[in-house]
Amino acid sequence: MRIVAPVRLSPVPGAKLDAEIAQTRQVLEKFRKAGFACALWAVDALPASESNMAAWVEGCIKGFPSKPVIALDESLDKPFDENLLRAFLKEALPKAQAVLANHARLSNCSCFEQPVPAIQAVQTRAQLIRALAPKAPLWLWLDDCDKARAEIPRWTAQLAPLVDGYAVSRPHGWNAALSADSAARPDWAAGKPVLRAGFRYDAARVRPGTEAEAKANYRSRVARYEAWVSKQGYAGYMREIGEPKDQAHLGYVAALGEE
Repeated sequence: MRIVAPVRLSPVPGAKLDAEIAQTRQVLEKFRKAGFACALWAVDALPASESNMAAWVEGCIKGFPSKPVIALDESLDKPFDENLLRAFLKEALPKAQAVLANHARLSNCSCFEQPVPAIQAVQTRAQLIRALAPKAPLWLWLDDCDKARAEIPRWTAQLAPLVDGYAVSRPHGWNAALSADSAARPDWAAGKPVLRAGFRYDAARVRPGTEAEAKANYRSRVARYEAWVSKQGYAGYMREIGEPKDQAHLGYVAALGEE
């Protein structure tokens, strides 16, 4: 499984959102052609009114070439309004490929000093998702950062009964295949699928005469990285595209993988 992440969209309907949706679709279409059929929609804000929810979700979904993975990207100190969240999930879950009960703002790393309320908050979200969509694939986001890696078993011990798998994030490039994997997981994964998140690929800007070399480098490096992903036993990976100002260059990086 290859996933592009993250996509963020304005919670305010209007011209700005319409432009974001159109731009998102244009970029993700290139990634789709390059083999990344799915994208992660990191939802960090919701419309202010339930009456706008259905139209907002429907509009946002048009920015994705296929059903997205939805991640609830709220924080411990600024949780979603319960009524708005419920309205959002009712509209969005049927349109999603899978859902994450948390993201980077509510994780073992960002909430390192508040693990008990953070785990309880994620548990509440997971239970709500299960109640609304019992069969929806549900994942837990975990950060493989140096300070909080040891906290992963604590989170999985309490949340494993509610989730189907894990997305484990640590920034890395294609040359991760040259080093040992830091996310040793046999004890806590317990047979659940794990996605490696945080993969980043940077490419030099195209210059006349370098196109063929850039594509060859890209394909060779990504093939090596994907072989590593498979060897490590991961179910797939998430490729970070960030929020670059230069969407044209991002489109070029995506197009490197096109046949």
